[in-house]
Amino acid sequence: MISTSQKEHLTYTLILQVSILAGIAILSWSYILPGITKIGVNQVAAQAAIDEYNETKENGLSFDTLGQKLTTMKGKEELIKIVRSAPAETRTVIKKTTK
Repeated sequence: MISTSQKEHLTYTLILQVSILAGIAILSWSYILPGITKIGVNQVAAQAAIDEYNETKENGLSFDTLGQKLTTMKGKEELIKIVRSAPAETRTVIKKTTK
């Protein structure tokens, strides 16, 4: 037969184990699961960057993309004006045609 002190000891051990499991569950809910979703978002962004790189490698920069990239850079205002004022034939010259 189990004595009263043994019952108390088992009860306190159970309470401690349950509280530890609850703490682990709270930590995993607040730190691990958001980290996994962040990894998923980063993986999608990385795949998009890889696809954009492969597209640029195969076909070169499109005329519109070139203008967008130049507008994000500082000190390129004069080059942007030159590119925008270029005739339509320039668009075909800029396009990559060989591998």
